[in-house]
Amino acid sequence: MAQALTAEAVLQRRPWRRRGVAGLVLANAGTRAGAAIILAFVLIGLFAGSLAPYDPMAIDLTRAFRPPTWSHLFGTDNFGRDLFSRVLFGARYSLLTGCVAVAIALAVSVPLGLTAGYYGGAWDFLLMRVIDILLSFPTILLAIAIVTIVGPNLQNAMIAVGVASIPLFSRLVRGSVLAVKQQAYVEAARALGERGWRISLRHVLPNCLAVLVVQSSLRIATAILTAAGLSFLGLGAQPPLPEWGAMVNQGKDFLHQSLAMSVFPGLAIMLVVLGFNIFGDGLNDALNPQLRE
Repeated sequence: MAQALTAEAVLQRRPWRRRGVAGLVLANAGTRAGAAIILAFVLIGLFAGSLAPYDPMAIDLTRAFRPPTWSHLFGTDNFGRDLFSRVLFGARYSLLTGCVAVAIALAVSVPLGLTAGYYGGAWDFLLMRVIDILLSFPTILLAIAIVTIVGPNLQNAMIAVGVASIPLFSRLVRGSVLAVKQQAYVEAARALGERGWRISLRHVLPNCLAVLVVQSSLRIATAILTAAGLSFLGLGAQPPLPEWGAMVNQGKDFLHQSLAMSVFPGLAIMLVVLGFNIFGDGLNDALNPQLRE
């Protein structure tokens, strides 16, 4: 009876608690700044139809290569399409690509890393050797290989970037699980007779969430960059879709006529990636207890 009471007491001391997390996150200046940038682009993407002054697909060759003016804030491209409207709509595709890619990676890598880290054995050894091989290739190279197989379009680019991110998340989850499963509250759960799958889902995985949240926010930035790179190479979003990487690719052939065609979508990519990186760093500072001491 005394042993059970002791185990119960240990379980109440799990480090991942919801109390005060929101306050810690909001108290960090970097997190607030990054969140403000991300929120701004999310709102732009959601309300692009109302904010855009022109149809981003509308072609008018009489307005081609117009410089930035009050009627066309970012100027027009080689087809006379309003660049400001296209950049606004591009926020939808770039943010969606980053979020979907990370969601795909998490959906696959969390079960793989959790089972490999908690149960170990032959499954852990085999999985980690495959992960080691995949990690030896740059993410963009894996994504290019996948898109080449399945075909170039925005949906396949999302899948390719997500699949290429699975090795990184799998190793991250496995490493976190290996650290957490040695904690006293996990041993206490075993002493109380809880089954392995219940311990891994109830006690181990929740205490890996802080690392996953931080890495996911940073990985969204990388996914956006990778997807933009695929589109720049002609393997992602296809014209006339107003995706930022594809817009930079279209503008590279007309730099002498209009720098704006590449500069403004490039700046949009830089800002949204900067927002996610600042937000991720702020989350790490807020959620890492060692950095708060």
